[in-house]
This record gives sequence, structure tokens and C-alpha cells, in this order.
Amino acid sequence: MYGYDITSLDDPVIEAADESTRLATSLLTPGSTFINIFPILARIPPWVPGTYGVRTALEVKKLVHEMKTIPMEFARKRMVC
Repeated sequence: MYGYDITSLDDPVIEAADESTRLATSLLTPGSTFINIFPILARIPPWVPGTYGVRTALEVKKLVHEMKTIPMEFARKRMVC
């Protein structure tokens, strides 16, 4: 994508994709977090004890953003040169 070629499985985009998929799958398992049982907990700040699901969802969001920005930044740097 955007001329960004992945050369190995240790590429940051691949690592972010793998980790975000692993974390998101753990969140989507029924009953794995209290948010699945009590959706109102999604509104609680992530620093409150017991909000593992909220912290995990924020981590997934950060990883997905990273997956999108790495190729975009690569393309942007190539256009400037």
C-alpha cells in the first residue's frame, strides 16, 4: 500500500496487525470482560481498576492507527524527496 513493501514478518506494520488482532479477539470473546456484561462500563476512564477491557480497546485503537500511519508516512517522505 502506498509503495510500502513489507520485507519480513518483523515489519512494524505486521507486528501491529498481529497484536491488534490478538487483543481485539480477546475483547470479542463473550464474557471475557465486564464490558460485555455491563456496557455502561465502557464510559469509565481507563485508569479505574477493573477496566481491563477499556485499556485493551485503547491499545487496539493505537495499534490500528499505527498500521495506517506507517505506510502513509513512508509515502509522504518519498513524495518530498
